[in-house]
Amino acid sequence: PTVSAICFYNGELYVGGNFNPGGGKNDIAKWDGINWVGVGGGLSGGNTVVDDMIVYNGELYISGHFLTLYGDPGNLIAKWDGTNLISVGSGLYGGNCFAMEIFNNELYVGGTLISAGGIPVNNIAKWDGISWHNIGASFDNAVTCLEAKDSSTLIIGGGFLTINGDTVNGICEYNLLTGVNEI
Repeated sequence: PTVSAICFYNGELYVGGNFNPGGGKNDIAKWDGINWVGVGGGLSGGNTVVDDMIVYNGELYISGHFLTLYGDPGNLIAKWDGTNLISVGSGLYGGNCFAMEIFNNELYVGGTLISAGGIPVNNIAKWDGISWHNIGASFDNAVTCLEAKDSSTLIIGGGFLTINGDTVNGICEYNLLTGVNEI
């Protein structure tokens, strides 16, 4: 069993990962100050994992590898409103959603992603709180980490070697004005 994500939401500690202690705490749980408590019944599939968690627009977003096919609340991403785990649009498709970051008041996600809400993407997408969007960049392999540098620049890292055919070797910056640039 592993814990791969930790986040505070509404004053409580949440953990996510790949664990199965039972009692509705599979892969996600919260500490209420005395006990570990299940979050929305946990995740269902045998190969599920929570890789990242972040608070966006007052809700706790979780991402990783889980699917509605397994009986989970979303495809690779879901949100917790304090009572229920809910799908984020029609979710993401691909292998995994490793990373999330809030940038320019939108939620950016990275992973091994093929589509977001039915829109073709290449390993990165953004959620504006209502719908999914392609950022106009084609990463040739997984995006595994995202970090907002400031209000106009997002640093992107992962297993990719090219973006839109240009060599960047695993790290780049995405600027709202100039697009993707090698670091």
